[in-house]
Amino acid sequence: MPVTKDQAEMLTALAIAARPHGARRWDAPGVMSALGKVAHLDLAEVIKAIGRAAGERDLETPAAIGNTAALCWTERRVERFEPEKTTPETRCGICGKSRALCATAPRFGGDDHSFEPDFKIRTGGAVDELRDIKAKAATTELEPAAEPQPTSNEEAS
Repeated sequence: MPVTKDQAEMLTALAIAARPHGARRWDAPGVMSALGKVAHLDLAEVIKAIGRAAGERDLETPAAIGNTAALCWTERRVERFEPEKTTPETRCGICGKSRALCATAPRFGGDDHSFEPDFKIRTGGAVDELRDIKAKAATTELEPAAEPQPTSNEEAS
């Protein structure tokens, strides 16, 4: 769908408002002139190009909007942050950072901890007792239960 005059006026206002802080300001007639050159193109494509051009600090004039060969008309690859994958053994249980980051991170206030894994293999105590009970049960044979002794009430009858 081509760009109408009303849409061009709205896009002009957005382009002027979207200029980065410190970048040269664009004037409305210049943006409208550039939009007039691409008014026959699809509205969605024009919107994307205006957004890219307005966000570019180095563009002195809005002329790039009217030039379909300009960089603002090509899709840019978005750089995404890839989080570092850690395991509980290599992640600090106190601050949540990896071992290397925890060791080199600056300490503030009362934070003077040293690296402590998020997960520890516990030894001793109840875990060892349960392990010993299981091992003993597996090696000993079950003895037959003794016959129950009659109680004094059963003998009387």
